[in-house]
Amino acid sequence: MKARRGLDGPGDSGRWRETGERRRNAHLEDDLQELVETVEPFSIQIDPPAQDRILMFARELIAWNERFNLLSRADAPNVIRKHVAASLGVFLVIPPTEWDRWIDVGTGAGFPGLVLKMVQPSLDMTLVDSARKRCLFIENTVRSMDLGRVPVLAQRVETLLARGEAVGRFTVLTARAVAALNETLISFGPLVAIGGRVVTFKGPQWKEELDEAGTKGVLDQAGFTLESSTRIPWTAGHLLSFRKVRLEKREPRIGAMENASALTGTTDAGTAMETVSQTSSSSDPVASAFGSAEPESRAEARSDPEN
Repeated sequence: MKARRGLDGPGDSGRWRETGERRRNAHLEDDLQELVETVEPFSIQIDPPAQDRILMFARELIAWNERFNLLSRADAPNVIRKHVAASLGVFLVIPPTEWDRWIDVGTGAGFPGLVLKMVQPSLDMTLVDSARKRCLFIENTVRSMDLGRVPVLAQRVETLLARGEAVGRFTVLTARAVAALNETLISFGPLVAIGGRVVTFKGPQWKEELDEAGTKGVLDQAGFTLESSTRIPWTAGHLLSFRKVRLEKREPRIGAMENASALTGTTDAGTAMETVSQTSSSSDPVASAFGSAEPESRAEARSDPEN
């Protein structure tokens, strides 16, 4: 009589893994279908190609997460229900248009910027994160989905501003779980053109953060005014939207000069900026990502908050 093979036998381990993968895929598909139905009444459409992209993204993220720890182990199986769902809340505040120029700061594994791009491929989206491993994942995902040109910058915002070409270049900046409100507006605000907006995700303490920003004069210093606070109906969290109404009280270029001095080791700010500008040629990856020519400001046409 042949011995019965136990559950730990060589054939069963592969079978269990296959069963687990099928269950995981079914779970992701169920979560996606629920999300599609949930956001549709809010005029957020996830068409079939976008659904395919989201499923591919979720599967890849779970696979990469085993090696690179892009999300916590507990969060990974709920990537659609939790992270993709929250990301789509941005469209409640800023509907997608062809003329906006987006930047997602501290994008992590692509939240919200890559998710928004998957749903609306026409978005002009730049993704920034200081962790190279996250950028590698995003670059791989962008290539596999054929999303076209999506600059993915493994840099800190301070570096972009010190180089100069990113100042005032974007009309929409998103930031999720990357910094406190004060830091978001002061440190990231110079990237936004006058008339542009910053959208940041906040938890239950959002009113306290907003009050602190008002008390410390952060909005006035950074040149922003609160435009709206929006609760995302299908997930926990709020979105705060700020409109940039004027330049910072401390000119962005001054901050760039100071950073440039530190980077180049010079004491004269003008010399430092000249040195940085010389290194920001077409061979520079940041300059290449943004393009060599400064485009005509799109914010001028959007300076009216009603537009």
